[in-house]
Amino acid sequence: MILYYAHRVRSTSKHMNNAQQVGGDAKEDRPPVERLFPFVRRARLAVAGEPLLLKLRKHLHFLLVTEDLSPKRLEHVLRRFEGVPVLQYMDVKDVEAHFDFRNTKMVGFKKSALAASVYRELKHVGRRLQSGTESSGPSQEAPVQRRK
Repeated sequence: MILYYAHRVRSTSKHMNNAQQVGGDAKEDRPPVERLFPFVRRARLAVAGEPLLLKLRKHLHFLLVTEDLSPKRLEHVLRRFEGVPVLQYMDVKDVEAHFDFRNTKMVGFKKSALAASVYRELKHVGRRLQSGTESSGPSQEAPVQRRK
C-alpha cells in the first residue's frame, strides 16, 4: 500500500507542467468541485424539497440554489433560511445530472466534513448570498429614522 502511494506521488509530480511546479495560479489548477458530488450523493448528504429543508434547517451546512431561480423567490428563500449560508451556482439541468433531483432549484447539504469541503470549493466558483442582499458589498440603504 505504501509503495502504491509513493508511486502515485512520483508519477503525478513527474507529469506536472512547469507552471504548476513553479507555483502557478491556484484557481486555474483547482479541480472542479463536481468531482465531489458523487460522494455527496452516495453519503445521502444532499436534501431537496422545501418542507424537508425547513425541517432540517439547523442541520444544514449550506444551501445551494440555482442561477435560474427568480429574484423574488430568492429573496423568499433568503428570509426563510436566515442563518444558513446560501450559494448560487449551477442550473436545474446540472442539479438533475449530479444529484438526480428533478426540477429542483434548492439543494441543502447536511453538516459533515464532506459538505464543508464542497462548501469551501463552491465559495470560489459560486456566488455567496446573504439574507436580502448579495455578499459582494455592504447594503447601500439609508438608516430608518423612527419618530418618538
